[in-house]
Amino acid sequence: MSSSFVLAGRNKSTIGRIALAAAIGSTGVPAGAGQRSADETRPVPERRAVAAFNRGVVLAEAGRREEALRAYREALRRQPAFPEALVNLGVQLAGAGLRSEALAAFDQALRLDPALPEAHLDRGAVLGDMGRHEEAALAFAEAARLRPGFTEALRGLGLSHLLLGHAAASVEAYEAALALDPELADAWDGLATALARLGRREDALEAYDVAIHLRPRR
Repeated sequence: MSSSFVLAGRNKSTIGRIALAAAIGSTGVPAGAGQRSADETRPVPERRAVAAFNRGVVLAEAGRREEALRAYREALRRQPAFPEALVNLGVQLAGAGLRSEALAAFDQALRLDPALPEAHLDRGAVLGDMGRHEEAALAFAEAARLRPGFTEALRGLGLSHLLLGHAAASVEAYEAALALDPELADAWDGLATALARLGRREDALEAYDVAIHLRPRR
């Protein structure tokens, strides 16, 4: 069973490039930022802030973390109320091992936009890596609530419950993820471990077999 939590994008970008709406202010939010929150009134980020953000995304995807960090900080210098930039900044900080700083970035993003699912997801991943599994489970559950079908959140929730000793809840979360995407090998692996802890050995063996089948040969 994998016991590592996965940030959305891990060392890359949680939230991809943002394109400004064709008519600035027509929607009040940046277009292309994924599913939006309940707060549909905050201003469109300033153009140069968006350009710096998008530069950070490209740099992060290229594995150039220090440059990506500088780009996200530049975006935030130009537009401090830019939760997507805070989330991606947090991902890069977490990838550099700066977990406390990453949590601070996610928390700031959530103060600006409490309904941003990526911020809850990545916050949960960092909390899980820090061994704070009860808090991580709450964060993953909130991400899953905000975005139905968010398999990364369901997988994180399953792992959190497993590490807390809540095998039945872990099974429920992993099964929900697999109902959405049956090709998730790590979810089958986690499900198998949870089933084994419940004494459901035959079901666990079947789940392990699926996980082995889905994993690429090395």
